[in-house]
Amino acid sequence: MNGTPRRPFRVVIDLNLSSYTAQNHLRGILRFAREHGWETSIAMRREDGVWGLDRRRLAADGVLAGRGSPFGLERVAIRRGIPLVAFDARIRRGAAASLLCDNASVARLAAEHLLSRGFRSFGFVGEENGIAWSRERLAAFRRELAARGLKCVPYPALPAARRADLAFARRDLAAWLGRLPRPVAVFAAYDIRARHVLEAARAAGLAVPADVAVIGVDDDPLLCETASPAITSIAMDTEDAGYRAAAALDEAMRGRRPSNPVVLFRGVRVAPRTSTARFVGRDPLVARVLARIAEGDPQLSVADLLAETGVSRRTLELRFRAETGTTPGRALADERLRRARELLRTTSMTQDEVAAACGFCDASHMGHLFRDRFGVAPSAFRARSRVQGVNARARP
Repeated sequence: MNGTPRRPFRVVIDLNLSSYTAQNHLRGILRFAREHGWETSIAMRREDGVWGLDRRRLAADGVLAGRGSPFGLERVAIRRGIPLVAFDARIRRGAAASLLCDNASVARLAAEHLLSRGFRSFGFVGEENGIAWSRERLAAFRRELAARGLKCVPYPALPAARRADLAFARRDLAAWLGRLPRPVAVFAAYDIRARHVLEAARAAGLAVPADVAVIGVDDDPLLCETASPAITSIAMDTEDAGYRAAAALDEAMRGRRPSNPVVLFRGVRVAPRTSTARFVGRDPLVARVLARIAEGDPQLSVADLLAETGVSRRTLELRFRAETGTTPGRALADERLRRARELLRTTSMTQDEVAAACGFCDASHMGHLFRDRFGVAPSAFRARSRVQGVNARARP
């Protein structure tokens, strides 16, 4: 098919929508579909009479599907030569484009967040079946820690028969947690596993986050905010990736090779909640101040910290330096700069907007501190981040 179609493109979406990630991918796909006039059909476990769900006569111009999806339409699309964007790393041959997860970005955010809390003991709980993206997250997390001279203890995979015994699996995870040196920070491969860790910690008589801090992935509010305590998680740009995957399919349906044959979705920020609201250290006053700084209040000042702690500036600075090697003022500035760097990398906010959101008096002041801290101007950092993102997406 070439050029502009005489009728709207008919696209079938076959994703496992029990996954929060897939639901967000779908939101991005449907946004593109509305903007470009597609007719879409979503494969579900019901016979609703909608066109395109007959595997024998698939009336579609394009398919967005992943392995293990409800109807297995990726196989039909490949066999019939229908343009396909595959939402699965295992499907490459026959697909016009693939959507993959940048697991290194996820691991980096997890490591940075947990290290900022002062943890030096780490565990990893992966996806139950040891799927590839879970193994990649573990490997990347280990690399991040190894670069700082630290190690991670992964939870050993259970045999299939043991995994099927949920009661045994809970007891085994609780026993593993109990053997880890405390306090320990556990990186869970995704939010469901983070909830499993919370349940196991409770069964082991361990307090979260006092004994075990937990961070998940996906930032699913249903899972994270209804947990007790609420779960810190890594938010992903899954909706944007769904939109970009749809754009790649649109190109393929027009007979063109997609300009973005590898669409990456990545971790973009940490959504902090109670499960990691613990700072490891000897001085409870300093831990309290660090926790307050980590809240990211753009108006917070050293004067506010003094008022909240009720100690003199000299006392706070002496105790803070003894514990962290820096001052409260520098810690505040570092937190603002960290947030500014993340906003510059992941949003289209202007520098003035970023400066205001992070508590700088203006963009010029932010730029001066940014160059001193990172050795590059904010505008150059943003441009470099965009080039790196394009290059990463272009890698086969």
